[in-house]
Amino acid sequence: MKQLLWYGLMGLLFACNQNKMPEEKLAQMQAQLLTAGGKIAQQELTDRWWSEYQKQGIPVVHDSTALFLYKGSAQTVQLAGDMTSWQPGRKFQRLGETDLHALQAHFPDSARFDYQLLVDGAGTLDPVNPKQIMTELGPRSELRMPRYKPLPWLDGMPQAPRGQIEEFTIYSRTLANQRPIRIYLPPGYAQSQVVYPSLYVNDGLEYLDLAKLNLTLDYLIDAGEIRPVVAICVPPLKDKRNEEYGNNAKFAEFICRELVPRIQKRYRIIDNADHRGIMGAGLGGFAAFHIALQNPEVFRLVAGQSSHFGYNNGWLFSLLPKVDLTLFSFYLSCGTYETNIANTGNSFIDMHYRMRDQLRTGRARFGYREVAAGHSWGFWRDDLPRLLKYLLPAERIVQTLD
Repeated sequence: MKQLLWYGLMGLLFACNQNKMPEEKLAQMQAQLLTAGGKIAQQELTDRWWSEYQKQGIPVVHDSTALFLYKGSAQTVQLAGDMTSWQPGRKFQRLGETDLHALQAHFPDSARFDYQLLVDGAGTLDPVNPKQIMTELGPRSELRMPRYKPLPWLDGMPQAPRGQIEEFTIYSRTLANQRPIRIYLPPGYAQSQVVYPSLYVNDGLEYLDLAKLNLTLDYLIDAGEIRPVVAICVPPLKDKRNEEYGNNAKFAEFICRELVPRIQKRYRIIDNADHRGIMGAGLGGFAAFHIALQNPEVFRLVAGQSSHFGYNNGWLFSLLPKVDLTLFSFYLSCGTYETNIANTGNSFIDMHYRMRDQLRTGRARFGYREVAAGHSWGFWRDDLPRLLKYLLPAERIVQTLD
């Protein structure tokens, strides 16, 4: 009897691997386990099953199906992550009387998500998934669906020539505070006489540490896919991010009247708004848009990833009709799973549809991208090549110092 049940379970495993495992298969597995006899016999079967899945890799993914498994003593196991807006998701099924819990879910086959397991309400990394990503809140497990393609230069490809990163501290009279600024200088900067375009990056330290902005710039520049650029990475002050990145006139003045002139004086940068960009993610993306829209003489290249366009009751949308949008080149992107940010009911994807439509009405030049992702640095990291290639398309740089 045990041998027959063993073959039956192996058949189920094979069927799952071939993506022929509909939702009811878990119920069928439950039924087969119940016919196995007592608790010991059931545990023996699921231990073998667990061993086989560990060899394949957990979660098990095929086409649009992901099978999550957890083995251990627990009353409840749930999934929380980008796909659930980080709210407790569906409960895993406990298989028979064993310590094996399973959840089958369906996602687009190109999706990538950060996630964790909630084991009796406590968040934990998926203990059998070696794929992890670092976030501002620490490491998270990573689900990669079959058609997801990681950036090769971050996943084992030989490194391109490295740019140089400098750091200095700037004191702002306008804000009466100071902060560190990190500057990315492209490979060959010191040996050349080229005058470069510039890109100001809100949450700049996180873009370097979590999104690996410098490595992506290195690769795209070396591959000839973008113009070499000087990137100015600007962090918000600790505990003042919301204050600074909201529609804050003083912070905008600091960027445009204090930081930009200092950077222009210190580095070889084209002094022209058509070659100067500003970007950010979330509220940092909102800040990039409102600073540029109110200062078109300073910035005309603008990019936002998962931007909080609904901030302050959608104030930014009231600004758009007052601005000549044809002056700018915009890039905006959002994840299709950004529908309930921070459990507030705010749908960032809906706000991006609205922004896209208003930019189109204003005859603005813009690039728009949405992907199967959530509100995360993993998404923004993967989206950087598209953003950079849109704002800084490869072309010959002819401006040099006299």
